[in-house]
Amino acid sequence: TLASAAETGRSVRVSLVSQVREGRPKTVVATLPGREADQYYLVCAHGDSDSGGPGADDNASGVSTVMEIARVYAALVESKQIPVPRYSLRFAIWGSEYHSSHAYIEREGERLRNVQAVINFDETGTGAERDAIYFESNEVPWNENLLRTFERVAGDYAKRHGFWTEYTTNPSQGGTDSYAFLPRQYKGKAYTSLQIPATTIYTAAWDKLAELPQTPGWESPGTPDPKNLKIDYSLYYHSSGDTPENTTEREPHNMVKAVKVTGLVLLRLNR
Repeated sequence: TLASAAETGRSVRVSLVSQVREGRPKTVVATLPGREADQYYLVCAHGDSDSGGPGADDNASGVSTVMEIARVYAALVESKQIPVPRYSLRFAIWGSEYHSSHAYIEREGERLRNVQAVINFDETGTGAERDAIYFESNEVPWNENLLRTFERVAGDYAKRHGFWTEYTTNPSQGGTDSYAFLPRQYKGKAYTSLQIPATTIYTAAWDKLAELPQTPGWESPGTPDPKNLKIDYSLYYHSSGDTPENTTEREPHNMVKAVKVTGLVLLRLNR
């Protein structure tokens, strides 16, 4: 085996035959109608993975989060445990990160004015050092109400059994589908000029601990250093180790926490 060869110091030559083919990504969209059905919150995640890894955390975890929010919310409405929401909830699994959200923006055109906010999930399945949940893009002025609501809900439930220990909003880092809806000055792609609130929720980002200066006015009691944020990371980011047994199966509670905080926020914002 390769392992035994490495132990003995032997050189090994490996050959590989692979096939590369072109395909078209498929985006899946479903809507839970609200009382004012044309207006909606867009809850989304990209369904593809990086070529470097299988993508259990990045981003099957985000897909699972979106699907569970849809399942629970629809069941609660159907059973009349909660009222029909004021605005519709539209759930989207993007076939290809950025490309599919870009295509959606182009297709919707003026109908994008009906979007109340974009809530995106990317990497909600693991974390290397912290029990934390993060809400991105707090320096975007029109994200104020959305992110203050996430911050309040996170503070109300922090350290309770079944919830998170740490929480904070943070400045934009770029690199995921919420940025398809934001301008370039906030690391966005500028695919639309509309000021649509857009955030990404996650439990880890990138492959090493990130240190970010907090946006003034957004210092949170939910994180050890409110002014100099330390953002958790994945040990298996964009690697062959991003498998369920290494990430999402070890920490399924992370995805549940993302479901809980978003459900509670939508109940407050969308009554």
